[in-house]
Amino acid sequence: LNLTPTEIGKQLGLSAIKTNLLLAFHGYQSADRPYTPTELGRKYSVILDTGKKHSNGTPITQLKWLSEIVPLLTPNNLVQWTKLIDSVRWTVMVHTVA
Repeated sequence: LNLTPTEIGKQLGLSAIKTNLLLAFHGYQSADRPYTPTELGRKYSVILDTGKKHSNGTPITQLKWLSEIVPLLTPNNLVQWTKLIDSVRWTVMVHTVA
């Protein structure tokens, strides 16, 4: 099953923005848009053609994730979750201000 960050986030109780930051934090994708899978993330991701085209005619693609990525993003305990969410919040604030 191929999932968007929004769909992964629903399973983890996170927004799509935080999910993308989490994917980058764990080294599965680039930290900046357009998001691209890293070498580590390639085995858990697919890039799909949406069937749409940019104004210049190039195809629009979408990065999706195999469902196997979800357990890899799930912390093992509440303390780890809290530290991770605080880290993600800080990163969101830094990106928003910058």
